[in-house]
Amino acid sequence: SEQHLWLRLSDGRDVRVGATEYLLEATGTIIHVGSPIVGSRVEAGDACGELVSPAASTPLVSPLSGVVTAVNHSLVEQPELLHSSTYDRAWLFEIEVDADVLANELPLLDAEAYESLVEN
Repeated sequence: SEQHLWLRLSDGRDVRVGATEYLLEATGTIIHVGSPIVGSRVEAGDACGELVSPAASTPLVSPLSGVVTAVNHSLVEQPELLHSSTYDRAWLFEIEVDADVLANELPLLDAEAYESLVEN
């Protein structure tokens, strides 16, 4: 996504959300992950958590609207997983997206468009 988050659609309306390598490199060593609360509603474009490094805090901006169904509690104990298992075990949270969101095209970039975004 343009917010430097990756999204993985699972069965039904659940979407798993994680941070891209680009976002993690720009943020630096993560020492704390602030996640949204399970059961809370998030809106696309709104901050719903944060990645904290010794130098700064970077907001996590939800790429989709829906209800948070899960958070990755292992990141509380092991935030370093974000750097070692970025696209596997280090997902941040899951959202059950609104039904009308799936009926429309998800606001995602393909690999080429994302590469162009990070180059600029």
